[in-house]
Amino acid sequence: MNTEPTDRPLLCTDLRSLAGLQYLVSAAPGNYLVRDELPGWMGRVALCERAATSILACSGWAVPALVRTPAYAAALRDATHFPEYQAEMVACPDRSQPVPSTRPVTVVLDETVLTRRIGGAQVAAEQVGYLADVTEAGHVRVQIVPLTSPVILPTEAISQFTLPGALHHLYTDEGQYATYSTGPVEGAKRLRLLKSALAAALPARQSLARLRQVRDDFCRAAT
Repeated sequence: MNTEPTDRPLLCTDLRSLAGLQYLVSAAPGNYLVRDELPGWMGRVALCERAATSILACSGWAVPALVRTPAYAAALRDATHFPEYQAEMVACPDRSQPVPSTRPVTVVLDETVLTRRIGGAQVAAEQVGYLADVTEAGHVRVQIVPLTSPVILPTEAISQFTLPGALHHLYTDEGQYATYSTGPVEGAKRLRLLKSALAAALPARQSLARLRQVRDDFCRAAT
């Protein structure tokens, strides 16, 4: 995880890449959607994460890269059966949110994400403990959609980035490749999904209590 005291600065080459990405999505015919399957796609998502002034993300399968511990990220990489995806993770090893950071970041997780023993009980305990720590410190807001909720989060990590420039809000779906979207159709579809996830999530205090409970359960299982 990243412990730099401030957010990483964007280089002029980064800004040119971001401007090019914004142009491609804006120019996409009709529905403002672009799929990025070319090598290096994960690095381009990481660029958006770095450039964003605020982030809202949700996931129904794994902890998003912004809030992964190194051990959890390595275990997730080793568990995947897609060599291309493993190669992307190797090329882009640390996308974690710098701590502390002044920008607002909210991550909404399905409760099943917490209970998956990716890497075993010890790795899982450290990962959930990290989520609890950054939430308690106010660096990231992590909220949990309980098992009792009828809302089902997608397995892909979906994010809303508030970016400088014409797009302002850019959405990404991150699975075996990245899909970028914006506009009144595809962008609005992602926004509705993120809003429904937030509405279904436990309040911040209850989410933090659940994180602590799951961390303690994993700690007991690891001993």
